[in-house]
Amino acid sequence: MLGRKTSSTLFDFPVRQMSLIVTAIVLSTIAVFIPIPMVILVFGVFIFVSCLRFPHYLGYISVVSFAISFQKYIEISIAGMDINSFQKLGLFAMMIPIFLRDGGIRKLSAPTFVFIYLLFQSYFLSSLPLDNRGLGPMKAFIGLVIPFVFLFINWKVNVSKKIILLIMLLPMVSVLFGFLLSMANMAPFIGIEYSGAVRLQGANIAAHLAMLGFIGFVAAMIEVSRNPDKSLAFYAIAVVNFVIIVGSGTRGALIALAPFVIVYVFEHVRKFLRGRILAILPFISFLAVMVVIFFHQLNNYKVRQSTSLLSGRDEAWSYFLKGAKETPVFGKGLGSVLVGNDGTLYGGFVVPHNEYIRFYYDCGIVGATLLFVSLFLIFARVYRVQEKRIRGYYLAFILGVLIYSISDNTLSTNQFIMPLCAYLNALYIIGREKAQVGKGVVPI
Repeated sequence: MLGRKTSSTLFDFPVRQMSLIVTAIVLSTIAVFIPIPMVILVFGVFIFVSCLRFPHYLGYISVVSFAISFQKYIEISIAGMDINSFQKLGLFAMMIPIFLRDGGIRKLSAPTFVFIYLLFQSYFLSSLPLDNRGLGPMKAFIGLVIPFVFLFINWKVNVSKKIILLIMLLPMVSVLFGFLLSMANMAPFIGIEYSGAVRLQGANIAAHLAMLGFIGFVAAMIEVSRNPDKSLAFYAIAVVNFVIIVGSGTRGALIALAPFVIVYVFEHVRKFLRGRILAILPFISFLAVMVVIFFHQLNNYKVRQSTSLLSGRDEAWSYFLKGAKETPVFGKGLGSVLVGNDGTLYGGFVVPHNEYIRFYYDCGIVGATLLFVSLFLIFARVYRVQEKRIRGYYLAFILGVLIYSISDNTLSTNQFIMPLCAYLNALYIIGREKAQVGKGVVPI
């Protein structure tokens, strides 16, 4: 063993080091003659090598980037692509060498293949409107499919555990960045609506911050069950995330949390009835804190509620449903919903704020059915590898995601779909390892 290790070290050291030295000399020499292109090339090579050498660190950076709505600070449009599109392309570029190194999880790739089919359907079977022809469906495809790359990266188990921790902390990262950027007068930290409601924004808009808070809260609470020895720390993170959700003034996130809270209450009452008296203490304390936080902000929610129950969503749903019925089978093609508002609706409703209607409009019954079946397939595969004690919480979380999708753009907003895919991926990898260990299989 010792001899083999020494031999490998003696062989690897000069090859790797000399390759880097020779590459640096060549690039430096060429850079003298064409400096600007070489700066770009050197940066690209550095990113590529870093991804191969330290893929997990770039994975962490990618996850942290979910916390910031870059469109809030940077407004650009190049070839019809905004800053969100460039963020997704940059993240995708960083993931390519990671795939080359670690491979992917084929069992979690179904939505990606469905989106590839939907691109084909958009060009050959859908009724594309004039405003969305040419590269329109391709640009929509890129924006929709790239987040699902995070769904099937084959990270190491210890990396997946850290990714879950980062996902829990994303709302706090957003609030911190938002505060620092507001101090630099780049954007407001707190927003005030026309109704007079005050909404915490952080480094996002309030609705996107609530999305981060929703996933961060659930992730922390599931870790309470998975790691009871660290429950106090995870409870604290969950409380902070709940404060952020309530502070954002977003009703959809609170409604989506309802199934999870119901399961949490049921589980702890069941433990109490089975004689585990101490199990009721953290439950009562945590629930009391949540109730106090909510009622502290109740007037703010009443202000928003007094202006409009659904904030105009019901009008948007009716409008886009009417348009979808014109092409019910194959839809109008990916991205068509973005040009669907002819001015009849309020300009803020670029999309219907309902993912079921959105994909029915774009993809028709055929495409929308395929997409949601592929998502349910992912949900089921992640469920199967979970420990029994967290399966109920996981199902409540998925139900919450489905409820949230009724009133917001969950599958097309970076601050929801990216952490969701990364979280499902991490849950699957950790659960798979535990399942393999339980069967006596040594995880690779």
